[in-house]
Amino acid sequence: QYLLDNCGIQSRLKQAEHDFSMTDALYDYLQKKPVVGIMGGHVLKRDSKTYEQVVRIAQKLASLGFVVISGGGPGAMEAANLGAYLGNKSDSDIDIALNIIKTPSADYDPELPQYTDVAAARRVVEKFGKPGNMASIGVPTWKYGNEPSNVFASFHAKFFSNALREDILIQSSNCGILYAAGSAGTRQEMFQDSCRNHYAEMDGYESCPMIFLDSQYWKTNGFFDIMQNISQGKPYGNLLKLHDKTV
Repeated sequence: QYLLDNCGIQSRLKQAEHDFSMTDALYDYLQKKPVVGIMGGHVLKRDSKTYEQVVRIAQKLASLGFVVISGGGPGAMEAANLGAYLGNKSDSDIDIALNIIKTPSADYDPELPQYTDVAAARRVVEKFGKPGNMASIGVPTWKYGNEPSNVFASFHAKFFSNALREDILIQSSNCGILYAAGSAGTRQEMFQDSCRNHYAEMDGYESCPMIFLDSQYWKTNGFFDIMQNISQGKPYGNLLKLHDKTV
C-alpha cells in the first residue's frame, strides 16, 4: 500500500522492478506448457449455472494436462482456478466442493458480494488440501484492491500494472481463451485477444481459439457478432466459437 500511495519516482521504479520479476518468473514457469485462459466477471455467483460450468470445464482441462490461467480474483476467475485445483478429483468430489463453496458461512453478510465470504472457499481447501497438485495460475492486480485473490491457484503472480497484467494473461494463453459472462474488464480482454489474433501471422505465431460460454448471453449483447465482424478474412475467424455445454 505504501508503494501505491507514494507515487514518486522511487515508488514507480520499485513497482516496475516488481512487475518485471513477476513477468520473468511467470514466463519461466509457463515455458513450453500448454495454457488455456479463462476470463469472466468477478461478481459471478458461486451458486450460478455458469460458475459450475466454468469449474467443470477447468477441471477437465487440468485433467488433460493444460495449465489453467485466470485473473486470479473472485467470480469466474475463482471458478477457473477451483476447477483446475480439482483436476485430479472425481465428479462426486466436484459436487462436494461446489456444495461447500455455495453454502454461506454463518457470519457472511448477504448484503455483501458472495466473494467476500472467503471462509467458504477455505473450507474447500480444508476438505481437499492445499493447492499445488494440479497446475493453475492466478494473475491478480493491486489495482482492484476490493477483489480478493482466490485461494485455489497453485501460484499467484500479482501485478501493480493492470495493463501489463492483462497483456500477460492474453499472451500466455497459447491454447486459447474461454470467455464467461463479464463486464468491461472481460470485454476489454476480448478486444485485446482479437488484436493478438488479428496480427498473429505478421508477428510470426499461430492464432488461438476464442470460446464464448453461453451463446444466448454473447449473442444478445452483440459482442460475438462484433468479434466475428473484426475477424472477417482472417484465419482466426474460424476459431471463434459459441459454447453452451459443460465440457
